[in-house]
Amino acid sequence: MNKEEKLVKMPSYSHHNGINSIVPEVEKFHVSNQLYNKSISFPIHWHDNYLEIQLVLDGSGTEIFNEAEYTMEKGHITILSYTDFHSVDIKEYMKLFKINISYDFLDSDIRAYLTENNNIHCKFTGSDLDYIITLSNKLLKYSEDTDNPISLMAGKAIISTMITETIRQSLKNSDIKKKPRQIQSLIQYINKNLSHELSLETVAAHFGISANYLGKLFKKHVGVSYNEYLNRIRLKYACSLIVSSNISMKEIAHCCGFSSLEYFYYVFKKYNNITPLQYRDKNRK
Repeated sequence: MNKEEKLVKMPSYSHHNGINSIVPEVEKFHVSNQLYNKSISFPIHWHDNYLEIQLVLDGSGTEIFNEAEYTMEKGHITILSYTDFHSVDIKEYMKLFKINISYDFLDSDIRAYLTENNNIHCKFTGSDLDYIITLSNKLLKYSEDTDNPISLMAGKAIISTMITETIRQSLKNSDIKKKPRQIQSLIQYINKNLSHELSLETVAAHFGISANYLGKLFKKHVGVSYNEYLNRIRLKYACSLIVSSNISMKEIAHCCGFSSLEYFYYVFKKYNNITPLQYRDKNRK
């Protein structure tokens, strides 16, 4: 994969290693052009600490977005929030334009809409696509001059326009779906309390519902079991800490909520096929 990136107040690394990709903290927004010259698949994953806009500029593939399968082709755009999950299968070649955005960077009305709704995607064609690509190019230009507050203001305005235009087009397709408030609250609670004990029974008791009901609710609206989601989110944070810090594996296991170092190693190797130490060595070369 060849990739050209424009970074806005972000570290200079970005790795695609499937479900546990390293995700730098997004303070404002991150703009990137990504070129894939071979067939490649990215398994199901979430973007739990930032919003992502993904625009296909060329090529083809398929995307499973919240359990529904869509064709990825020129003009297809997807907005992924923290409760959306997707996988991507690229066929031989694809050019993508991506924007990663901090939720705090967005205006409150847009942030509220994206919190309450999901399945936001559409395909732009003709003059509508030309307009979106023009906005993308302008955003890339403004991202080169982020010391200028006017450039940040312009970047925010462009991002807001791209989001509202995508929502408007998606509404024509009637694809947008309301997220149950319980799911919103559950995911927010998990993300804020990763270092604590978060068994299905404990979290269910916190929300005053049965563990059985919570398990079914989670599976229906998130697409995987509660424990599967919890393990993957914890591993995602663990991978970030492993690569970006020098703290011990015991401390990382504790920070990410694993009950013991042995269990952390077991889960890590199950999902990544290597140990945490091997992962650190591999991603620091």
